[in-house]
This record gives sequence, structure tokens and C-alpha cells, in this order.
Amino acid sequence: EPDHEQRKEITAFFAKLLKQHGNLFERFDGDDSDPEIGELEERLLDFLLQHHRAGTSKRPSKPYAKYLLLLLFLFAALYGGKKLYDHYERMRLLERLSNESGIALHLEQRNDALYLVGRAETLKQYAAAKKIAEGLGWRNGIVLSSNFIVKEKEYFGKEIDRLRDRLEKQSRVTNLAHKKQRQEFEDSLRELKDRIKKLENRNNRLSRENEKLRREAALPHALHSALLQRFRGDKGVRIAEDLGIVFMSGKLFRANDATPDKEALLSLLHALRDYLRLRMDHLAEGEKVKILRIEGYTDSSGDARKNLVLSRDRAKAIAEAIRKSALLQPYLHTLTIKALGFGEALPIVRDGKEDKEASRRIKIQLITEQ
Repeated sequence: EPDHEQRKEITAFFAKLLKQHGNLFERFDGDDSDPEIGELEERLLDFLLQHHRAGTSKRPSKPYAKYLLLLLFLFAALYGGKKLYDHYERMRLLERLSNESGIALHLEQRNDALYLVGRAETLKQYAAAKKIAEGLGWRNGIVLSSNFIVKEKEYFGKEIDRLRDRLEKQSRVTNLAHKKQRQEFEDSLRELKDRIKKLENRNNRLSRENEKLRREAALPHALHSALLQRFRGDKGVRIAEDLGIVFMSGKLFRANDATPDKEALLSLLHALRDYLRLRMDHLAEGEKVKILRIEGYTDSSGDARKNLVLSRDRAKAIAEAIRKSALLQPYLHTLTIKALGFGEALPIVRDGKEDKEASRRIKIQLITEQ
């Protein structure tokens, strides 16, 4: 009877034989004429000889070796049965896994590990198979391949093409939408710029017109102030509300006479020169002088017809003196001189009564146009 250490050595020796001659045990059909059987018998006898009890020099007999070989085959049968059972169990689980996942699967031995190999049509199918395999593999020695075979060209290629087509379609739609939005934005921006430009032009025009109106509104006041300042203190001269200059006839003419006094006429021409200068200095933008109108007036004494003729003759006399005056020539080259007589038609009334001295007058008015 072998002791404990010897049993360990015998078990290790049997395991080594099973590993080296596993194919023999799997195909063994009872024929002991196989040369490999003889080799096994010799190895068994050598093992027994080496481990025979001390003090015994007799070589073990062949029947005894055959008995041990029978034991070895029995051990191999048990080992093969276990392998067959494991293979059956794996096939059963493989069939269950194939049915539940919908994938045709088989087993492959790779690097001392058993791998599941199959082809998945979709990622969803692949994920389902992987989940089932991981749930069963730890109990049955099944190792799931990290690179589970998938029909890349049949699935991933189609999936990639589908996604690419979808992205390209979305990209085209997005580009068209962006292009349309950009065009609308550019059109709106262009329209806005045009409106801004028009508003700026209108604002500039209104500003110019407003400035012109402001200056024009300020000009009469400034001109009136300048005229009043120039002729303040001149007796026989006053500035009318319409900015005309009025000369009293009492100093220019004798009663019922249309010949002007030389000294008074010279004073009139000097005053008229200053008047014309101030008026032309205060012309508005675009304003041009056109007519110099001389108006003659009388009081209501005497015959109205004679007074009308007298006022006209006096106006003509002053107009003729102005035309001949060298003092006024710089101001007359663009002017048309007109002489009008109104007689007693427009008297000067103060406190309800005619002021006859004020009614006898010569009024000179500079008429302009834009």
C-alpha cells in the first residue's frame, strides 16, 4: 500500500501521462496493438521500478504493469467523461445563447481560453449577446472575446453610410438654411444701411434748411438793428418797418416843386450808399438784389391829382440823381431802378390826425429775390 507521498507522485505521474497522451485516450477503441500503448507500458514499468519499496530488487512483472495501465485507462475514461460532460454543457448553453440572442455562435479555443465567436447584424443584437454571455460565462468556463466578430462591412459599413448620408443631408439643409438666413440678413442690413443713408441725407438737408431759416430769421433783426444804429440821430431820415429808408421831403423839395435841394440830395446819396451797403452785407444765402424802388408821397393838402403828379415827379428826380451818382455806381450794376408816385394815398396818421410833415416823404426800398 503506497503512503501519502507516493500517492501524490503517482497522481502527478498519471496527470502527466494524460496530458501527453490525451489524443490516445480520446480515440482509444480497445485495440492494444497501438505502439503508443507499448510505450505507456514501458513508462509505467520504469515508474514502478523507480518507486518500488526499498530492499526489493525484483523488477515488477508485466501483468502488474497491465493492471496499472488499466487503472490509468479508467482514470482517463473518467477524465474524458468529464470533458464530454463539460462540452455537452457548453453546447447546450451555446444553443440557448444563440436562441436568446438571435446570433449563430460557436466556440473557439484561443490561448488556453474558450471564446464565443459569432456574427451580429446590429449593435443591439451584439449588446444582447454580450450581456447573456457574460451572465453565463463565469459558471461554464466561457470567455467572451473582447473583439466580438461583427459584420463590419454588412452592418457598420451600412450604418456608417447611413449616418454619413444623414449628416450630409442635415448639413445641406443647414447650409441652405444658413445661406438663406445670411442672404436675408444681408438684404436687411443693406436695406437698413440705405434707410440710414437716406435719413442722414434728410437730416443733413433739414439741418442746412434749418440753419438757413435761422440765419434768415436772424438777418432782418440784425439788419434792422444795424440800420437803426447807423441812422440814429440823422434828422429827416428814418427806417421803416419793412426795412425801407424814408427821407422827409421838407428838406429835399420846396413846396409844389420837384427839383431837389443840392445839399439835401448829397446827404440823401451818402445815406443811401450806407443803406445799400448794409442791406447787401445782410443778404441771406442765395438772396440776390433785384430792384431799387423809389416811392414819392405828399400830404392831403391841395388837389389830389396834382399831388399824385408831384409825388411821381419827385420820385423820378431822385431816381435820376441816383443813376448819375458816382458814389452809388458800385451798388447799381445789378439793380433796376423804378420810380413810383402815390400822392396822398398813404398818409401818416398819428393820434387820429394826419401828420402832414411826415406824410411828405421819399421812400427807397431795396427789393430782393431768392
